[in-house]
Amino acid sequence: MPSEDAEPHAQRAWRAEAGTWSVLRQAARDNRAKPTVAEAMLWARLRHRGLEGSRFRRQHAIGRFIVDFYCSEANLVVEVDGPIHRYQEAEDTEREAELEGRGLRVIRFSNDEVMTDMAAVLRRIAAHLTPNPSPTSERGTQRL
Repeated sequence: MPSEDAEPHAQRAWRAEAGTWSVLRQAARDNRAKPTVAEAMLWARLRHRGLEGSRFRRQHAIGRFIVDFYCSEANLVVEVDGPIHRYQEAEDTEREAELEGRGLRVIRFSNDEVMTDMAAVLRRIAAHLTPNPSPTSERGTQRL
């Protein structure tokens, strides 16, 4: 069995490191239990493969961060920023750089964008999703 270090970087990008995960686990659970209004609205549209058939996780730990939404199929992180983000630009820039260094794309929306123009938000997210593979039968062969 190959060691985790032998695993390609892109396949590890979505995980939190073991030591970090023990710290982030409860914070992620708390965030999922008490989403902001904008996060709840967006999650209602993304959950159950609701956008382009892509699977999203919410409040997912990646490295030392908890991201709002993550689609591993597209290596995409979606962040919904509340008013506090106006005052933490440097932290957000550092966070974004680290996530992008893991091979992830990061897109950001304000709470206001999500709450007032959901259609535009969903279009922008969809534009970053990779096409889904062809449908397959139960045996794994392409349906014609």
